[in-house]
Amino acid sequence: PYPSALNADDFLTTNAGGGTPSIYGTLYLWDEGTVKDVNDYASWNNTGSARGNSGGTTPNGHLGTGQAFFVQSKAKASNSVSFTNSMREKNNTQFFIPPPQNKAKLKISLTSREGAFNEILIGFLEGATPGVDNLFDGHKLQGNPDLSFYSFIKGSDGKFVIQGMPPLTKDEVIPLGLTITRSGEYVFKKELLENFAAGTDIYFYDKLIDKEYDLNSIEEIKYSLNAGKIDDRFEIRFKPTVNVIKDENQKSNLHPKIFVQGQNIIINNNIAFSGTIQVIDILGKKLYQKNVNNLT
Repeated sequence: PYPSALNADDFLTTNAGGGTPSIYGTLYLWDEGTVKDVNDYASWNNTGSARGNSGGTTPNGHLGTGQAFFVQSKAKASNSVSFTNSMREKNNTQFFIPPPQNKAKLKISLTSREGAFNEILIGFLEGATPGVDNLFDGHKLQGNPDLSFYSFIKGSDGKFVIQGMPPLTKDEVIPLGLTITRSGEYVFKKELLENFAAGTDIYFYDKLIDKEYDLNSIEEIKYSLNAGKIDDRFEIRFKPTVNVIKDENQKSNLHPKIFVQGQNIIINNNIAFSGTIQVIDILGKKLYQKNVNNLT
């Protein structure tokens, strides 16, 4: 605990950013539930937050005066974190600074019939990479002995409660895993879906029965599951819309084909192309220009 309100982003940037961070870039806050066996960690990092239980509080990036929290050291031996006056918040009840960008986010929870609850967050934002990012990916700390729900990152053997990815411009697959100690009915629930480009398809996929559930149209998916570890059955599939820009002057396959994926313009050429590429808005204002030579 610190004897002042703190800006969580400033704390993480100081201690988890830079060349030699001392901690992984996620905060964990113990959230005591009102029902037996629903206690777990709420989590926060620069991607966003995930609750610790179904009735719990969603961290908002503001740590109140004296608020205790956990961090995960990057060293196995002794380590330390730094607190500076610049991290302090004057307002002790609200965090008014808006997010720096409209991050595309998906939150999914898993709940048992007995009330055990876990929630994960997958976000797409500038600065994140497909690998493990100290400021954007949060390792899963299991607090509930009966339920642990997490995602996986390719190339890592870790389990994650928060996963940050670069802006969505191509198909992405996020594997999911869970460990349960009680057999019975479980519910996957879409808790949040925001800021994805119109037309983006997002599916919850069950590899065992080869079935996709469209998360744009459904809220819950119910399963009867056996106790144990299930790490190779479920995944989330993201499929962004690809818009084709018609070129009225295109008379053969020799001309370049122009596509829009998310916020990126992609030029696909069958032969080498030299010339000038310009992007001009509908008012005639030139937004971008680049000279290219033998572009393929």
